[in-house]
Amino acid sequence: MLKPANLIGSLLVLLVISVSAALGQTGTSGISGTVRDVNGAVVPNATVTAKSEATNVSQTQNTTEAGLFAFTSLPVGNYTISVEKSGFKTFKKTGNALEVGTPLIVDATMEVGQGITGSIVGTVKDANGAVVKGATVTVTNKCHDRKCG
Repeated sequence: MLKPANLIGSLLVLLVISVSAALGQTGTSGISGTVRDVNGAVVPNATVTAKSEATNVSQTQNTTEAGLFAFTSLPVGNYTISVEKSGFKTFKKTGNALEVGTPLIVDATMEVGQGITGSIVGTVKDANGAVVKGATVTVTNKCHDRKCG
């Protein structure tokens, strides 16, 4: 049979071990990745947002010159990762489940597209300078081999 002093000492040791184990689990992890275009080229200075789907709290950062991003110490849960860059369509991936001690890699592929919205107002004139009524103008954004945005 344990003496009361030994019993209290043993319980105290168990309590310290339990508290230490609980404090070691911080409830955080990280999400990182690389942003590239459809041809595999890295996309520097893209805006990346990690948004908690439970709390709607967001963190935002820009990619490095190598197209890299890294969010460290995010609370565990599901996240939506969004990437925006002028001249590209917005990338969005939902349901990224972040667990303690299991960092996620979420790579993004950006497609050239309607990253910018706006309007153009003007008048269409013929070769002689006369206003053409009812004319329709189509504006396209084609990048081909040159860098867009």
